[in-house]
Amino acid sequence: MKTIFENRINYIQMKNIFIHFLFKKQVVYLLLILCSFSINAQDTTSDNSSVCILDKIAFIETLRVNDMSLNGTYSSYRNLVNLLYNIQPSVYINSGTVNSYGEKPKNLFTTISSLNSLNNPDILKNYIQIATIRIDNPNDLNLIIDLSVFDSFKNLKYIHIVSTVNTTAQHINTMIQNNNKMYNVFYTIEIGEKN
Repeated sequence: MKTIFENRINYIQMKNIFIHFLFKKQVVYLLLILCSFSINAQDTTSDNSSVCILDKIAFIETLRVNDMSLNGTYSSYRNLVNLLYNIQPSVYINSGTVNSYGEKPKNLFTTISSLNSLNNPDILKNYIQIATIRIDNPNDLNLIIDLSVFDSFKNLKYIHIVSTVNTTAQHINTMIQNNNKMYNVFYTIEIGEKN
């Protein structure tokens, strides 16, 4: 008798977990659809410098879903997760100072106010696959993120904008200029987190 009752409780718990998972997945799909409508609407206008950017979690999920449908040997999803969460050779630029760690750096970390330092010859640009731009000061929200500064980065695929200042995706989107859609731009807002 007890096992039947336990089995019913387990069934109900599994059913709730499954429903919760489906709901999360539907929310991600809804975000993707809304973003694609926004991108299509922007494509019909003459301003092609602005695109809809996703938050990091939705962007990673988009890559995962795309990779599952392609069944290819290269995985954009695994590559991005590796770049974001595993230790990589990296370059850090802050206030014009360039610090490199490791050979053939794949990651670039900089602040929005240091973007004009990207023309420094000490940066091994041909290996960089992801650039993380930090917004740490409320005054930084008045600055522009001109993506043309990355034109000489031949292997750059991703630009990750991280704000520790309270802002919105719409505001970050308006800060971006010269997005020629060569890069996948996504964002994270880390209010109250110390990194």
